[in-house]
Amino acid sequence: LNMALRADKHSDYALATSPRIALVWQPSSRLSLKAIVGQSYRVPNVYERYYNDGGISQKGNPDLKPEFIRTTELAADYLFAAKGRVGISLYRNSIRDLIDIVTDSSGMAQYQNISRANAHGVELSAENTWENDVSLRGSIAWQRSKQSDGLTLVDSPRWTGKLVFGLPITHGWRASGEFIGISSRRGDNGPVPGYGVINLALNSPISRGYGELRLSIDNLTNRRYADPASTSLIQRSIVQDGRQINLRWTLSF
Repeated sequence: LNMALRADKHSDYALATSPRIALVWQPSSRLSLKAIVGQSYRVPNVYERYYNDGGISQKGNPDLKPEFIRTTELAADYLFAAKGRVGISLYRNSIRDLIDIVTDSSGMAQYQNISRANAHGVELSAENTWENDVSLRGSIAWQRSKQSDGLTLVDSPRWTGKLVFGLPITHGWRASGEFIGISSRRGDNGPVPGYGVINLALNSPISRGYGELRLSIDNLTNRRYADPASTSLIQRSIVQDGRQINLRWTLSF
């Protein structure tokens, strides 16, 4: 049983406490079960409270309050082979006074406290490293996040997934890569489609006096994808970078 309590006092807000309790049980040397409950908070930053552009599109909100989140999680991990693991996690988050930017009746954007938002989901993950130093790990997660009015939270994908591999090449060189997938999301200015991106990298061994070289190719297939834009912009989404080739040399003294 792990228990913790944190107390914070901000000059503009009342004392806030953040408790956390975790119960961990290992019925065998390979299986671990966890139950976790906790609460935390975040005070609004200066931009969210005070920024305004002279009445053109956004105004401040000095009365903005901190947001609080209460989390509940059940998790299980099972170890297999020498360096293998599979896991599952179920969670629920309840947020009150969520800080989000909205458009008021006058058409001005302003950060306000939304009364409540809830999120729940499940994540499956697995990883393994074999004797030849080949490694593979991946995860897939499903979640649903909604405001008190029933609307899905902005930039909140229903599905996310990742697959990562690593393998030795020769003379200490190592190749690695990852696939990242995200489903469609709701944006302030309209829906944004999902995407999948592949990244690859090649690393040299670390050599004394010569350091380490890393060659990476991000967005290998030059996939065109975008992220949701904020209410302060007229675009529905912001297009992200296409294929990038990077060479990095790291030298330690």
